[in-house]
Amino acid sequence: MDAGDWLVDSPEAVVEQLKGAVAGGAIVNINMKAKTAAAALPSIVRELKARGFELVTAGELLRKIPPAAVAPPSASPSGPPLTGGPLAVLRRSEAGRPYIALTFDDGGPAWRVNEILDILKEAGVRSTFFLLREWVRANPDEVRRMAAEGHEIANHSYSHPRFSWLSTAAMREEILAAREALREVTGRDGAPFFRPPYGVYNGTLTGLLNELGYRALVMWDVDSRDWSGLDADTISRQVAGDAAAGSVVLFHLHGAHTAEALREVIPALRARGYGLTTLGNLFGEGGG
Repeated sequence: MDAGDWLVDSPEAVVEQLKGAVAGGAIVNINMKAKTAAAALPSIVRELKARGFELVTAGELLRKIPPAAVAPPSASPSGPPLTGGPLAVLRRSEAGRPYIALTFDDGGPAWRVNEILDILKEAGVRSTFFLLREWVRANPDEVRRMAAEGHEIANHSYSHPRFSWLSTAAMREEILAAREALREVTGRDGAPFFRPPYGVYNGTLTGLLNELGYRALVMWDVDSRDWSGLDADTISRQVAGDAAAGSVVLFHLHGAHTAEALREVIPALRARGYGLTTLGNLFGEGGG
């Protein structure tokens, strides 16, 4: 699980977030660039030790897990998620093929979303969109356009909560409500992918997604940070510089400068020899 120290503005909030979510066997990610990380760390250590947890390296933890509890190779991030087997947690493809997936989260004003879709259509790029339930219901024409133009549409939850704070029942409600909205608008459940809001997830969520028939929980390895107010040039330089073969790039439909940045990112990546495709193609057998 992620400590969320890059999302909150105080060490106390980081500790509070972890208290209700950490369980035995957890691997907790502390973000060294986050301003609250160093200040929160002593309290995190004290809190976990007070609850009886032993703090070890990842290698020690894996040696303590019985062999039967280790995920089989089919759950590896480098494998295609559409061939059955357990749920995969995907950040990038390690298959070595020269493709990159541009993905888009949340929702935004219809005019801004249509501008993004216009740019993708003009460039002949198909992407994957992780949409929220209320946005889907409020913008059916845009969702149908995405489907008609060959983009993948996937589940991003009902209300964009931090899933590590939810009960199993609440997680189920969030996932199924969004899936039902996609079915109402497009006639289909959407792609078999789920992206957790804020990139926060735990074993309860992955187990539930597996039960509900999802093939992959999808993260990313390149963050455009278009949600933070960066200008288009900065976004495009950052994405073009960080992306590599197999990358999954995170954008947002509400980003003020996302569309403008795409006009620079798409030709820049193609100039480096990369094809731009959907997640299904990136982790499957074909390129797009």
